[in-house]
Amino acid sequence: MACASLEYRDVHEPRDTGAAKAGFLPDLQIARFVAAFIVMWGHLQHETKALGIATQGALIDFAPIYYPSGVDIFFVISGFIMYLLGRDRFGEPGFARTFLTRRLIRIVPLYWLFLFAMLGAITLFGGRMNNTNLDGAHIVSSFLFVPWPRIDGNVVPVLSSGWTLNYEMLFYAIFATGLLFSRRQGMTIVVGALIALFAIGQIVPESWFVLRFWGKSIILEFLLGMALAHFYLRGIRLPRWAAIALIAAGFAMLVVANDVQLVQRAGRFVGAGIAAAFIVAGFVLSARPSSGPVARGFVEAGDASYALYLSHPFTLNLLAIVWERLGIGSPALFFGSALLLCVLVSIAIYRLLERPVIAWLNARAGGRRSEAVKQF
Repeated sequence: MACASLEYRDVHEPRDTGAAKAGFLPDLQIARFVAAFIVMWGHLQHETKALGIATQGALIDFAPIYYPSGVDIFFVISGFIMYLLGRDRFGEPGFARTFLTRRLIRIVPLYWLFLFAMLGAITLFGGRMNNTNLDGAHIVSSFLFVPWPRIDGNVVPVLSSGWTLNYEMLFYAIFATGLLFSRRQGMTIVVGALIALFAIGQIVPESWFVLRFWGKSIILEFLLGMALAHFYLRGIRLPRWAAIALIAAGFAMLVVANDVQLVQRAGRFVGAGIAAAFIVAGFVLSARPSSGPVARGFVEAGDASYALYLSHPFTLNLLAIVWERLGIGSPALFFGSALLLCVLVSIAIYRLLERPVIAWLNARAGGRRSEAVKQF
């Protein structure tokens, strides 16, 4: 998952770029919230039906787009951010290590926390959960971000939403390797490695599940984000109406793709990645960033999007337990309450846990703590 906010007051701040002058991109944070919200909406529909709170109706049947496409938006954002951070740092001594350290600090603590929480939930509430048959290799691989099949054969970690992080961590490792070289050489390595992985993934046997997983077309979406960052750094900006039109076009593409089942027929890159790039382009290339109290609220929700992505399944299930005990019968009230509660819980996690932990770990790692600890 892309975990982003353009504000490093230390070695991760891009030099001589508009991003450095701007501090951070509010519309990028809004895009992150949109991505997480789309994923959460899809999961909420599934859980509302699975828990028997509602079995039919618009709340759970309305699906104009492929809701997992929120992940594709995240991957485009991730490619955008990594290139934005690293463009002027290729070949700089020590930066690749610093980059990878910051990525680990940004991703690992919160994910491991929820991974431990999932293991605890399986132990205590196994009767309410699916896929509770775990083995040691699956647990260890989940902590190490290595794709590994569950007992049912599905290649996802113990915390199933963590499958996206298996791609993210691989991308970070490839990008950090590229940072060891000059920009031209490094970019050749990064682009070549991602394309090679995709090509290899199409020809290896099914039993080579690690390469099959990493070789899916979704991995190419990081390249789309990097291309957008290139355009951004070249100063390309769009009038507000054009930016909105791009976002609308991206969502229209997702609607059409869902109608013809393009993801299932042509893979994630074609079925969702290109549309995701349109959406992200509309947010990041707008000449006039969003402002005002409503925008600030969405930016804060965007800051908490990683927490929202990881925490919302837990929030949904805990709310469902309370809902069941209270005997409340309104599906609409459950749905609305769940949406609001998931967002509020994620903001609380971000403020009280994620941000302080990142700041502390960054300080321990030798970085200079910023006054505003917004981290990628």
